[in-house]
Amino acid sequence: MSLKPTLSTSLKTSLNLSAQLKNSIELLKLTGIEIEQLIRDEISKNLMLETKDGNEIDFKRYANINKDSNIQTININDESFDELNFIENISNNNEQTLDSFLEKNIYLEFSDTKISDFMTELIVNIDEKGYLDLEEDEFNKLIKKYKLDEHTALKAIEKLKSIEWLGIGCKDFYEFSIFQAEHSISNENNKKIISGYFKNIQISQDLMSLESYLNKLGKNNSNLEDLKKIIQKFRPFPSSSLDFDSVSYINPDAIVKKIEGQWEIFLGSYHQALEINDVYKTAIRGKEYEALKSQLRDAQALLYGLEIRESNFSKILNILLVEQKDFFEFGHQSIKPLNAKEVASLADISESSVSRIVNQKYIQTPHGTIALRQLFAKGFSDSRSGEVLSVDQIKNEIKKIIEAEDKSKPLSDQKISDILNNSGLNIARRTTTKYREGMGIPKTKDRRN
Repeated sequence: MSLKPTLSTSLKTSLNLSAQLKNSIELLKLTGIEIEQLIRDEISKNLMLETKDGNEIDFKRYANINKDSNIQTININDESFDELNFIENISNNNEQTLDSFLEKNIYLEFSDTKISDFMTELIVNIDEKGYLDLEEDEFNKLIKKYKLDEHTALKAIEKLKSIEWLGIGCKDFYEFSIFQAEHSISNENNKKIISGYFKNIQISQDLMSLESYLNKLGKNNSNLEDLKKIIQKFRPFPSSSLDFDSVSYINPDAIVKKIEGQWEIFLGSYHQALEINDVYKTAIRGKEYEALKSQLRDAQALLYGLEIRESNFSKILNILLVEQKDFFEFGHQSIKPLNAKEVASLADISESSVSRIVNQKYIQTPHGTIALRQLFAKGFSDSRSGEVLSVDQIKNEIKKIIEAEDKSKPLSDQKISDILNNSGLNIARRTTTKYREGMGIPKTKDRRN
């Protein structure tokens, strides 16, 4: 899934309403664009669902209002929003790298400090294609260092692969192809054949053709071309769908801005545009109307699900506005350490709900339109002061050390790590290297005058 929703955003998942609404929490995963598409689809096929004014929905009207009494309600067309133009929604991902993308996601997905620290060190071994390049003995040393059992560590890696279903953390092309087969093919027979085909190559190292594999299984080749077409749609490597160098238009799911000295949140309230068709609702009686009764249940479930989504999204945004107020005031350098567990506790919802709400959502702020995940940051504890510093603050410390070094004798990454450790920050040399490279700072020999 692309990291950057654009004006031509495509819905990669087919939204089956009845299946989705078996658990209304699933609506939390959807972005504003996906919600709008879902509503359009349901209005076109569900007689029980209609717009309040009887006309086609003007989504702009409902895009940035909120029924929460704690949040000011202002129409998006109000004069207050004259400056909310195209330019403010331009997102430039040049400063983001695969490492920073993984760091922010790991801290959001893994609230257990020990596992989070383990994963932070593990991703140092992920190459630019998203493959985990780690020998077995190195892996065993790593889990021993963090006192984890193998099952817990492997489970964490599986969770890493599931972040946006990218498959980052797979060991090689074959494991990645198996991952794609198991998570993108709906037909169970095709899934079994294709995943089995790549597993066979992985184990036997025999690069047999798909046709030969079918013959080996004793199956006919009637759907060989269909199977080939499925494989041809597979991504070449895990990070292939991530684009950190582009500039794209983003539709923010919420807006935060200061109005007359007070911070205000504007969040979509799409359910306010919909209502149940009372004519059909009161008319249905008896078994012959079972189909309409089913549509009524679906319509009611959609409205309820949208309210739950908006309520929980509102809770998260209000908490982030309080906990990360310095970011909204001063910018990215002021983002504080914060994890999903803390936010879940404050919002009185589950960690998994926080993750669903935050995933692939964007928020427009005075400092640009950013991914909501960026407001969750890993922290490093200073053993001397007790202060907890975010990754960005640690990077700033590394930058300061390098700027102050003797250019005739530039410091090695190990020496920089030692300086940080002596100041009370336990930062490994490999972590120092990763952060230095992430900031585009040359290695030691290239900094020598």
